[in-house]
Amino acid sequence: MKPVLFMSMLCMLLLGGTAAFAQQAAVKTSETQSGNITLQNSTGKTINAYYTLAPAYPHNIVLQIRPSESFDLSASIVNAKGKEMMTIKQETVTGRYANSIDISKLSPGDYFIQLKYGVSNDQVYKIPFKK
Repeated sequence: MKPVLFMSMLCMLLLGGTAAFAQQAAVKTSETQSGNITLQNSTGKTINAYYTLAPAYPHNIVLQIRPSESFDLSASIVNAKGKEMMTIKQETVTGRYANSIDISKLSPGDYFIQLKYGVSNDQVYKIPFKK
């Protein structure tokens, strides 16, 4: 197992919660990353979505999500220790969701965009990135 992947998995375990692991290692905010995510709430309902995290000039990143159906989303940025650094959005996502996030006040380091699915935030999915 690659050291970066192992460390990402270890961080995920330490941060707790019912989490679907983001399969890629953290990438710098100057790079684009994307992938498929599956979120499931406590009643067993599953939402499949495609996400993209891309740089935006000068100090922003853009999070885009295209879900298979509408769902309640809560998103925030947490640091590697699990401390919430900022709340991004809490809303119902239908169709294509896009949000430009100003990360200029974040110190260099490792972070996660934490996506929570469901009104009671039944499941957490974390997308790693490095500033």
